[in-house]
Amino acid sequence: MKIKTSEITLFIFSFLVLFFIIWKTNSYLINGAEEIYVKNLYNTYILSPNYEFIFVGNDEDRKFFRKFNLYFLSYLYLEVSHFLHFFKLDNNLILYFHYSLISFTLSGGIFFTLKCVEKISNENLHVIWIYILSTTTYILVVGGIYDEFSHFEFFFISGCLYFSIKKKLTLFILFSFFAVANRETGILTFFIYFLLNKKDLRNFIVSISPIIFFIVSNISFFFEYPFDLSKIIFVSSKPNLTLLDIFSMEKKKFLGSLLYTLIIYCPLIYCSKNYKIFTNMNYSFLFFLYLIILNFGTFVGNIYPQLVIIPFISLIFFGKKIKNSTQVN
Repeated sequence: MKIKTSEITLFIFSFLVLFFIIWKTNSYLINGAEEIYVKNLYNTYILSPNYEFIFVGNDEDRKFFRKFNLYFLSYLYLEVSHFLHFFKLDNNLILYFHYSLISFTLSGGIFFTLKCVEKISNENLHVIWIYILSTTTYILVVGGIYDEFSHFEFFFISGCLYFSIKKKLTLFILFSFFAVANRETGILTFFIYFLLNKKDLRNFIVSISPIIFFIVSNISFFFEYPFDLSKIIFVSSKPNLTLLDIFSMEKKKFLGSLLYTLIIYCPLIYCSKNYKIFTNMNYSFLFFLYLIILNFGTFVGNIYPQLVIIPFISLIFFGKKIKNSTQVN
């Protein structure tokens, strides 16, 4: 993977911009409650050998599939806490490590998305970067850091997309395994490699590797889950509402939630008048696949998971082609 000096500079600048945004906005939100926030960063129970996941019969049970992420982060933050304690430093400094980790994954997602768009567009590198960074920043500021999975998924999915385009089998498998370990929607990386590469036996085996990893690593779930599977496929924990419930919402909440999300897609909507925006069938399929999964798999008003669609919406946006003059007029 060839990396230009300008791309490294943009990665560093992205990291710094996002770090300071996270630091300032989060500092305002948790002012006076830093110690509580730090304690909530890691779960000592999940690190216990006696840990057992308790199913409750709603979408909270999805966290069973995210146990690797939860375990890793709990272990990591606990080790950082021990390090700070050893050197007699303020334990609240762990917050800056937390912000740095989020900034790094977001910057990594921006970097891989930038590399993907470069493959299909002759647009200026900095114009592409500004679009991707602006979209990321909007979701971060408006949506807030709502969960500990979406920024990692953005990083791993954009990496899978790039390594699929570049036909890097080992790196794709590695990133797809990370995506599955992070969140159950990582199995969708199957479609990324399968669609973007030649349809032969070797590539099919590579494509299904994340599905095999998901099944093997969660085999106990399929034998032990005591509830209807629909309970975890759709949002079922009240009072959260999905798009299926949107017309029963209060008018203000309905319009606010709709506008917050639509702003992310406004560039595509605006360009659709004069441009053909769905010019690549494979990228379009991936875009609509993630669009459906993201918007029906989470509750209305939660736009932080929309980070995951940035690689696909960027490819669609910069892959657009102007309509002929008669169509435009």
